[in-house]
Amino acid sequence: ELTDILNHIWTANKHGGRKQRLADIQALPAYSRLLTKIDGFKYVLDSEISLMIDQVRRVDEEPYHLDRNKGRIGYKVMDSISYEVTYGYRTVFAYLQEAEKDNLKEKDKVLASALYIPLSCGQFSYANISPERILGVSGTLSALGRYENHVLAKYGVDTFMYVPSVYGESNFQFDKAGDGIRVESNISDYYHSITDQIQTVIKQKRS
Repeated sequence: ELTDILNHIWTANKHGGRKQRLADIQALPAYSRLLTKIDGFKYVLDSEISLMIDQVRRVDEEPYHLDRNKGRIGYKVMDSISYEVTYGYRTVFAYLQEAEKDNLKEKDKVLASALYIPLSCGQFSYANISPERILGVSGTLSALGRYENHVLAKYGVDTFMYVPSVYGESNFQFDKAGDGIRVESNISDYYHSITDQIQTVIKQKRS
């Protein structure tokens, strides 16, 4: 039933026209059948369908990467592609979009695992579950102010140990006035100045 609903929303959006409404989906036989299986959770289903209707129009809003060999969709995170990251129903409809383009090798198998309702089952703070012990590492411990220390104490963090950095003393320093900008008259001198700067920084162990 869920697959039927998702396919219906995707197909209707592809054909254009007015934005679909919740009532349009509620009129589908698949909706009625699904509702009988999750009796008492109509409000959850309606809420999720509303999200589907909204996000089907935004499937390409977040650029995604398709791994054709493994039939999975990922998103750029920092300098790599993560296949653990999803964007709700935008990702779900992205699978339908790729299936429509025949880009999925095992289409039925991939869609069987991709077409689902990504329900959030709750969130909680680890600091609020009363653990026996809280351990942490921070490079800014010595920079904490009175308020930050008060917050830590509220959670029972009141013992601190300061350990020297394994990286040694920081070599960071600001450029002196006049050394930050250089204008060269030709491209050859420009590259030569870049090389000089690199060598200087290396000698100062700042690279």
